[in-house]
Amino acid sequence: MATPLSILQKDIEEADISLSISQLRACLGDFKEEMYQPKEVISRRRVDGDFPISSQYMLYLTSGITAAEITGNEGQRVIPRFHEPGDISAPLPRLIPKVSQCAGIIGDDSNIIAITPVKGLLIPLENWHHEYLHGGAFGEFVRYKMFQGYQFNAAISHVKSLNRTAESYNFLRTYQPNILKNVPQKIIARFIGITPEGLSRFLKNTAAA
Repeated sequence: MATPLSILQKDIEEADISLSISQLRACLGDFKEEMYQPKEVISRRRVDGDFPISSQYMLYLTSGITAAEITGNEGQRVIPRFHEPGDISAPLPRLIPKVSQCAGIIGDDSNIIAITPVKGLLIPLENWHHEYLHGGAFGEFVRYKMFQGYQFNAAISHVKSLNRTAESYNFLRTYQPNILKNVPQKIIARFIGITPEGLSRFLKNTAAA
């Protein structure tokens, strides 16, 4: 049966990087294999100025779906992006669903939440940073994953800046189809930046077109 550690090693191999399981364990340090249930808060983060302060660990997701969540000043919950297996649930830029909501976002309340049952590796932040800056084979994988994340965040930011429901929904359909299959519509609506009723009307109109 595949474990989070074996899944990570497979992901490393698929990136054409050679690293034995013993070498990987040494790079990860005091890592943990963890499971989370839907609605469980995996981590909370605060922001000092524009710099996100993380917890002690980075989460490498090996199964399930998580979401980044930001709370606005009126208590509304906004989802900047979803994470899937192979993603790093890490501090994120302040992505927002609508330009008009800029003033309603508080930067010091940011969570990572399990949407479905989740498994992953908690990797000590100091090990992750060391590998990113100085690591060999695993460091190459870390830098590759971080670059992927930056590219994906930039794409999401562009789509959200358009302020159009169709573009945000089509982004999920094209790049994260499993989200549409496994995530409740009320949560997808938070990502798009509309009400669940607004999303339902959009889907009905799309189906009728």
